Amino acid sequence: MPWFVRGVIVTGVVSVFVCIVGAEAPILRASVFGLIGYFVFMANRRVRPVPTLLGIATLFVLIDPLILTTDVSFQLSFLAVLG
Repeated sequence: MPWFVRGVIVTGVVSVFVCIVGAEAPILRASVFGLIGYFVFMANRRVRPVPTLLGIATLFVLIDPLILTTDVSFQLSFLAVLG
């Protein structure tokens, strides 16, 4: 099966999962992390984890700037991934 078809299937499955369990912030963060990880793995590329993590964090902060001060799970999830 071509990589593009697998990517569409995985993205569809993750999207359905998000719709079933509810699109709350922790679910969306885990989905974004998972999809990015999957596509990086499938592309067989090396990735620099810290800039990627900071880019994702920046995207979430641009979407909702108050997430830095009001959502402790946001802070903890990024700190946990940063390790």
